[in-house]
Amino acid sequence: MNNFILSLALTTHLGFEGNPEAIHPHIQYRIDDKIAGLFVNSENSVSAYYGFRKEYGKNSIDFSLVTGYDAEPLLPYIRISREMNTNFSLFVTPAVEIYGREREKNIGIVFGLEFTH
Repeated sequence: MNNFILSLALTTHLGFEGNPEAIHPHIQYRIDDKIAGLFVNSENSVSAYYGFRKEYGKNSIDFSLVTGYDAEPLLPYIRISREMNTNFSLFVTPAVEIYGREREKNIGIVFGLEFTH
């Protein structure tokens, strides 16, 4: 089994004020239930993460710590996914947006399609 996974996610962000990035190239390394990777985040910066993945049939939950966001230098990241076929899945994750001069915070939700190779 190849432990490296290359993917491309397309997302929509609900509850956000700005124009978040919607295209997210991603590389992930998996070994057992551990995951680590790099992706282009919604702020158009590179994020690195490390955590673990629990699989329940075609469903999975990722629990990670992630870098690369304006809100905080290190954030928790939870992602719930549903595999539709071998190379395609749907996912949802909560998200925080920082906007405006006052650096206000919005809590939103991100829905995505991920294509893997």
